[in-house]
Amino acid sequence: MLTSHAYLVQGMKSSLELILGEQECVDVVCAYTDGQYDIKVEIEKKLTALQPEDELIVIADLWHIDVRHYKLAI
Repeated sequence: MLTSHAYLVQGMKSSLELILGEQECVDVVCAYTDGQYDIKVEIEKKLTALQPEDELIVIADLWHIDVRHYKLAI
Protein backbone atom coordinates (compact mmCIF):
# COMPACT_ATOMS: atom_id res chain seq x y z
CA MET A 1 0.00 0.00 0.00
CA LEU A 2 1.38 3.36 -1.04
CA THR A 3 0.13 6.26 1.04
CA SER A 4 0.66 9.99 0.72
CA HIS A 5 -0.85 13.40 1.02
CA ALA A 6 -2.76 14.45 -2.10
CA TYR A 7 -1.98 12.47 -5.25
CA LEU A 8 1.75 11.76 -4.95
CA VAL A 9 1.39 7.97 -4.79
CA GLN A 10 -1.13 7.87 -7.61
CA GLY A 11 1.65 9.22 -9.85
CA MET A 12 4.15 6.75 -8.39
CA LYS A 13 1.85 3.81 -9.14
CA SER A 14 1.30 5.13 -12.64
CA SER A 15 5.07 5.25 -13.22
CA LEU A 16 5.49 1.77 -11.74
CA GLU A 17 2.84 0.39 -14.09
CA LEU A 18 4.42 2.12 -17.07
CA ILE A 19 7.62 0.17 -16.38
CA LEU A 20 6.27 -3.14 -15.03
CA GLY A 21 2.71 -3.33 -16.36
CA GLU A 22 -0.50 -3.37 -14.35
CA GLN A 23 0.04 -3.94 -10.62
CA GLU A 24 -3.22 -5.19 -9.13
CA CYS A 25 -1.60 -5.96 -5.79
CA VAL A 26 -0.40 -2.35 -5.30
CA ASP A 27 -3.04 -0.17 -3.68
CA VAL A 28 -2.88 3.58 -3.08
CA VAL A 29 -4.29 5.90 -0.45
CA CYS A 30 -4.33 9.55 -1.51
CA ALA A 31 -4.99 11.23 1.82
CA TYR A 32 -6.56 14.61 2.49
CA THR A 33 -7.65 15.32 -1.07
CA ASP A 34 -10.71 17.26 0.11
CA GLY A 35 -12.27 18.57 3.33
CA GLN A 36 -14.57 15.54 3.67
CA TYR A 37 -11.77 12.96 3.63
CA ASP A 38 -11.69 10.55 6.57
CA ILE A 39 -8.45 8.59 6.52
CA LYS A 40 -9.59 6.23 9.28
CA VAL A 41 -12.58 5.11 7.20
CA GLU A 42 -10.43 4.71 4.08
CA ILE A 43 -7.77 2.64 5.88
CA GLU A 44 -10.38 0.51 7.63
CA LYS A 45 -11.92 -0.36 4.23
CA LYS A 46 -8.52 -1.36 2.87
CA LEU A 47 -7.61 -3.46 5.92
CA THR A 48 -10.91 -5.31 6.12
CA ALA A 49 -10.53 -6.30 2.45
CA LEU A 50 -7.33 -8.19 3.29
CA GLN A 51 -7.39 -11.97 3.63
CA PRO A 52 -5.61 -13.71 6.55
CA GLU A 53 -2.91 -15.00 4.20
CA ASP A 54 -2.27 -11.55 2.69
CA GLU A 55 0.85 -9.58 3.48
CA LEU A 56 0.77 -5.81 3.84
CA ILE A 57 3.66 -3.44 3.28
CA VAL A 58 2.90 0.24 3.84
CA ILE A 59 5.03 2.92 2.22
CA ALA A 60 4.23 6.47 3.33
CA ASP A 61 5.47 9.94 2.44
CA LEU A 62 5.88 11.26 6.00
CA TRP A 63 6.76 9.42 9.22
CA HIS A 64 4.45 10.91 11.85
CA ILE A 65 1.56 11.74 9.56
CA ASP A 66 0.90 8.45 7.86
CA VAL A 67 -1.64 5.66 7.82
CA ARG A 68 0.47 3.23 9.82
CA HIS A 69 -0.50 5.21 12.94
CA TYR A 70 -4.20 4.98 12.10
CA LYS A 71 -4.07 1.19 11.89
CA LEU A 72 -3.22 1.09 15.59
CA ALA A 73 -6.39 3.03 16.38
CA ILE A 74 -8.70 0.72 14.43
